[in-house]
Amino acid sequence: MNKYEIYLKQLQLLKTYTMVSTPKTKKKTKILIADLVEDLGFARCAEEMRKNRQAKENALFAIERWRKQAKLFNREGEDITPAGREDFYNKFADLFTEIVENVYS
Repeated sequence: MNKYEIYLKQLQLLKTYTMVSTPKTKKKTKILIADLVEDLGFARCAEEMRKNRQAKENALFAIERWRKQAKLFNREGEDITPAGREDFYNKFADLFTEIVENVYS
């Protein structure tokens, strides 16, 4: 199992956790989502989410920006994206978007 599959498995578990959520678990999940957004490189969005300022919008913005980073190009403009990277980014972003929609609905 490669690192992409491990990350997807963990996100799938988080999705399962959010499907049977209570108000208490939703609060914990919102903290986890903000932490994950920060881990993806969007510290400012995560900070705003923790302050409950347009949390859903900030999460969705971060996810879409992160999805666009899937493709890698060298200085000559040639595509050097590793096999499976783009597919992973798309699956991860779709799953994460679904979780955000569930939690912030």
